[in-house]
This record gives sequence, C-alpha cells and structure tokens, in this order.
Amino acid sequence: MPPPRLKKLVEASVTLLVTALALMFGAGCASTKQSVPLPDLSKAIENPAKARIYVFRPFATDGSTRYEIMDRSIKIGEPGANGFVCWERDPGPMVLFFKAPPHRVSQLALNVKAGQTYYIKLKWGWGTKADDAMQLV
Repeated sequence: MPPPRLKKLVEASVTLLVTALALMFGAGCASTKQSVPLPDLSKAIENPAKARIYVFRPFATDGSTRYEIMDRSIKIGEPGANGFVCWERDPGPMVLFFKAPPHRVSQLALNVKAGQTYYIKLKWGWGTKADDAMQLV
C-alpha cells in the first residue's frame, strides 16, 4: 500500500489533469447568444406576414471567436460553432452584417418575401474574403 502522502499527490495530480482537460475541451467554443426573440421553431414560420431568417455557423477551427450578426442596426445575436440564430422580420430589403474580431465586417443584401424562409451560412475562416463570408443556401 502506498504511503498516504504519495496517495494524496496522485489524487491531486489526477484532479488537476481532469480539470485541465475539461477546460481545454469544454471552454474553447463560443456558445450561441440570441439577442432578439427566438420564433417558435416547431412551426415553419410563426407569422406568415414576415420572413424567417436562419444564420448558421458550421464548426470551424476558430470556434472560440465571437461572430456578431446584425440586421441593419439590430443585433440579432452571436452564433457559436455548430450554432445558429433565427428571427422573423418584415418583408423587403434587408442588409445583414457579419462582424468578427478584430475589425472584419461582411455584408449580404437580400430582398426577403413574406412567408419565405432563408438560410444563410457563415463561411469565415483563414483566407476567406469579406465578400464571401456569408452565403445564401
């Protein structure tokens, strides 16, 4: 049987290792933050007089980076890696802004129609040009 002092040292080392792994794998990804009301996702569209917009962010190597989505001057939210933001808006011209630190900004202009759903994929990564950062799919 090992001496009590060695046993405590091993227990402390294991605890430290488990804590470090949890921080390394769990704390490295930005979580999704929705800044406007989230519509009822069990319905195709909550208000047929509006358009529904989804902006989704596939997992990326920079999963800890916060990306901000704006509909003109309204902050919609920050989709985390493998996350999305969703909202409904009035039909008509729409300009989406995508902001990533330190000062990267991209925009996408659409004319959205009532009762329609739009899916926009964020494509930011190494070498992505600002004009290609958002793609209507």
